[in-house]
Amino acid sequence: MILNIIKELLTLGAKHGRTGQPMTSMGIVVHYVGNPGSSALANRNYFESGSGGNGVSAHYIVGLNGEIIQCIPENERAMHAGKSYGAKWEAMAKTNNSRFIGIEVCHPDSGGKFSDITQKSLVALVADICQRYKFNPLKDVYRHYDVCGKACPLFYVNNPADWAKLVQDVNVALNPPVPASTPAKSTVFELSESNLKAMQDVGVINSPNYWRGVTIVEYLDALLSNAAKDGVLDKRVDNGVKDINIALKILKDAGIANTSDYWRNVIEKGTVEYLDDLLMKIAEKSRIVLEKIVQAEAGSEDEKGMILVVNVIMNRVESPNFPDSIYDVIFQPNQFEPTRNGAYDRAAPSEKVKAAVDKALNGINHSQGALYFRTIKGATDDCWHERTLTKLFDHGCHRFYE
Repeated sequence: MILNIIKELLTLGAKHGRTGQPMTSMGIVVHYVGNPGSSALANRNYFESGSGGNGVSAHYIVGLNGEIIQCIPENERAMHAGKSYGAKWEAMAKTNNSRFIGIEVCHPDSGGKFSDITQKSLVALVADICQRYKFNPLKDVYRHYDVCGKACPLFYVNNPADWAKLVQDVNVALNPPVPASTPAKSTVFELSESNLKAMQDVGVINSPNYWRGVTIVEYLDALLSNAAKDGVLDKRVDNGVKDINIALKILKDAGIANTSDYWRNVIEKGTVEYLDDLLMKIAEKSRIVLEKIVQAEAGSEDEKGMILVVNVIMNRVESPNFPDSIYDVIFQPNQFEPTRNGAYDRAAPSEKVKAAVDKALNGINHSQGALYFRTIKGATDDCWHERTLTKLFDHGCHRFYE
């Protein structure tokens, strides 16, 4: 989709909605305007007039007819997510405006659901920003609620599955399917769908689309050809790439391969045996991902509490309403707090955690089918879990829901 962005930049100052302060973006926050039926231009003028009080603004507004108005340059702060709506978000809110590009979205009624044409423009805009900043839409695109606690965008706070689909639409726009390529001349081993899925599960590849029909021995030429057809590579591939290091850098730059280590060995060795070794490493990595999230979420709990975290993740993998891999479930946007606050990255799984994960993977399940959990301390009557889900039981410091 070709973006038609109308630049109607706010006046510098604009009742302090445009401060001119610089920023380096780390992600995107999506809002709803909260004023049913209002136009993008009307909301832009609202920012300009300062009618919102102490200065409010956003970088973009997506209108009812799919129009996009830019109000603030992307390298300047907009005042859209700096207020906390709960103690949980206090620290985060202080830096939100200096970290996130803000997008306000118009909606036809009080329910807050975006129309099809509006959502189509929003998806295209977010995908464009993600491509330019190398953002991963599955990790770097947030609702206002996720960074501040405000029920915004309202419909997508109340309907998280619809939000997950919107983010997935952005991911598909960023990584569109491509036709299967002609198999390489010397077919030794073709990557199967199950192998591709396993590789994607743990982040070794970003999208299986480029890798279909690619063989182990001669896959590099075919892969570059697939990607070049989709327009994601640069002129370095025009005359062919003979140097492995350059080829791998091109693939990483284009977001096709996440890591060079595995693929360097595949290229240099070019054997079926190595693929088996690769898949074993991938299986080990899936387990490490599980162990780290359990350590971060329940490292101080008893063994049952640790097993329950694994149970919920595996229940989601089996559910049609969630991603179908361990990696994608854990890193689905806005689901597991440790993946956002740094606790996951800092986690060093203990021997107790490793033993609990092992038991859970070998069939011990205490979950009663639970798909959600949260801290009991934060489970107030007005929280989303209590309002929307069915409580199953409490264990340790967590409450479990379906």
